[in-house]
Amino acid sequence: MHLNELTDEAAIAECRRLLFIISARKRELAQWFGDDDAHTIAFEENSAFAMGMISMFRYARGMDIPPFVVRDFIDELLKLMFGGLASGSFALPPFKRMTDKPWAIAWRVAELRLAAEGGEDIDIPQLAHLLGTKPTELAAHIHAHFPDAESLVPREFLDEIIEALKQGQADELCLLSLGE
Repeated sequence: MHLNELTDEAAIAECRRLLFIISARKRELAQWFGDDDAHTIAFEENSAFAMGMISMFRYARGMDIPPFVVRDFIDELLKLMFGGLASGSFALPPFKRMTDKPWAIAWRVAELRLAAEGGEDIDIPQLAHLLGTKPTELAAHIHAHFPDAESLVPREFLDEIIEALKQGQADELCLLSLGE
């Protein structure tokens, strides 16, 4: 998946896919409680869910979206995803197997931008997770270029990653080439 594939159409497709899964979960829970009237949640293009997904995808592509909108959507999406939906019985694989889904890529890139633009400190294991690389490899790379770095990612390094994103030089989710 390339960042240029994080289109509005891809965001809408992810909304539809997730709504299908959420509806199945809702029906299953309703049946468990004896309610057979649970129905499918319809896709609504002007819903907060659809607008939030599109905003996150746009932000990941580098567009000027208010960060608070993206942060709020990410927080709600992660509550939804990991509050019971991410289970094989509900058609969602474990998170390790969801990492190539467009929503997960947009989320990871958006998290990078939010951290960098918000001046947040980000630790090496967190950045490794977002980049899709091993923490030990990332730490070795950072310490080779920033010997004084400790457990937090140096601001200059994070700025380089964000600049690469903006320049379109980091197409893949693994934004960092650890080789020299």
